[in-house]
Amino acid sequence: MKSKVIVPPPISRGIRTFGLSREVLLELLVHIHEGTPRDYASSCHRRMKNDRYYQYRISVMEENGREHLFLLAVDDTTSPDHLRIVNIGYAIL
Repeated sequence: MKSKVIVPPPISRGIRTFGLSREVLLELLVHIHEGTPRDYASSCHRRMKNDRYYQYRISVMEENGREHLFLLAVDDTTSPDHLRIVNIGYAIL
């Protein structure tokens, strides 16, 4: 069964503060909602210090060659059918 990804309002507001172009924002959202559950088996072993969350990385490349890197902390322990985004970091490479 495919897990549902939960993006709480504070995370959504945080994403809006990044000032992303529409192109990058749409690609990020697709990666969050489709890539996170799809890649779960290969990424859930990347546990963070507290072992409750795992790290999931998303890289989005703009047409101009600029790369945007997002690091998500994902809670997969609270509910068996949900992946909850609890933090997101952002950098331009």
